[in-house]
Amino acid sequence: MRRKIYIQNESGGRIALNGETGITIVDSTGFGVDTAEEFADIGFGFFSPVSTDSHPQQSIAGTLFFKGADTFAMYETFADFLMKAGRLYVVAELVSGAGAYMREVRVNFITKGERERNHLQVPVSFLSLTPWFRNTKLNIRLDRAPASAARFGTEFFGSAAFTAAFDSGFTVEIPPDGQLPAVLQLTFTGAVTNPRIELRGVGTGTLYCLCAVSVKLNAGDRLEYSASPVDAFIRKVSSGGAVTDLMDRVDPSADPFALIPITEPVRLTFSGDAEPDGSAEASVRYYYRSI
Repeated sequence: MRRKIYIQNESGGRIALNGETGITIVDSTGFGVDTAEEFADIGFGFFSPVSTDSHPQQSIAGTLFFKGADTFAMYETFADFLMKAGRLYVVAELVSGAGAYMREVRVNFITKGERERNHLQVPVSFLSLTPWFRNTKLNIRLDRAPASAARFGTEFFGSAAFTAAFDSGFTVEIPPDGQLPAVLQLTFTGAVTNPRIELRGVGTGTLYCLCAVSVKLNAGDRLEYSASPVDAFIRKVSSGGAVTDLMDRVDPSADPFALIPITEPVRLTFSGDAEPDGSAEASVRYYYRSI
């Protein structure tokens, strides 16, 4: 096998589907690419794409073979794991050394068959809710007291400190990676007035994202931001634990939850009316259409 496959819940609990525990998936599908592009017929056998952003919902399917002394008990344990999970992920670990990728899914169907000889055969299908993404996020850290240059590469999966951009903020350069636009998540802890999160192209100067929010944070407060297409948010968590949704305080005029492009490096800047007094941590999740 060129990959090892696991099913994982939101707590990180996993069930291997490679025979380690008596469960093996065979004839698996859903790791390639389907397209739903639309084309305009411009005549003489020529066609021009008019829509490229639509991706049909994929399914990851296969047949599970349960082998063991009590295959029905094994099936019940597996079904319980699926049904009790708040969120489910298919994990594909590439044996080539390219790393592990995850995809959030929902159960489409799981068909319980009858025991044949020494195994139970169970067709299963999962509907994809997200593209594939690396299961280790690229973490960056923005501090007032830098320990390294304000740049990182995609091979760096740790934390580093970065320089202040100017008197009122912090900045770091993010390289493009993946096959689809990436998602930024950021957390700032400390004092800041009217914080701004900006993504600007390094080469072109294009302003891709500006999230400007009218709010004041005091020391010990926390600002949490996510540009995830399925769960975008910006909120304040006070030092006492109270959570305030800030979506109605965001200036919507500059695309406050835009994704990170794959076409050029971008510079992430976190700032305020005055220099933020605290520290910020950010993560970038790179997405892939096929692995």
